[in-house]
Amino acid sequence: MNTSKDKKLLAQELFIHGAHTRKSISEMVGVTEKTLRKWIEDGGWEKMKNLQGVTRSQLLQDSYAQLKAINEKIRSIGGVPTKELYDAKSIIGKEIERLSDHSIAVYIECFSEFTSWLLRHHPKETKLLGGLMLEFLEAKQAGAN
Repeated sequence: MNTSKDKKLLAQELFIHGAHTRKSISEMVGVTEKTLRKWIEDGGWEKMKNLQGVTRSQLLQDSYAQLKAINEKIRSIGGVPTKELYDAKSIIGKEIERLSDHSIAVYIECFSEFTSWLLRHHPKETKLLGGLMLEFLEAKQAGAN
């Protein structure tokens, strides 16, 4: 691990996907806890870590299940929704539409799967591509296209 960028990439991977303390990550990577804390704050790693636990596909499945339950309830009362059921159906429909858009969670989910595959099949390329993926995610999070 020669460069600061390599250390940052490894630290991010350990922080987001691992069950390590900040202290142990800083020791493994060879940086101070202060540096690690700065990377976490500047890169929005906490948000990425939280998104890791709740994937877009899980949220979509839940939303579709809720929509199905609402539709079944509407059928059970004669096919005409009450105001509450209509409002709930509308809200869930908007949620499904929002989740179908390309949010940062979609990219993180895809890059995580790709990185795992890359580590198994092309470990030498992982360093370069991992750094590029990190740059891309940081740009997306900052609102750049």
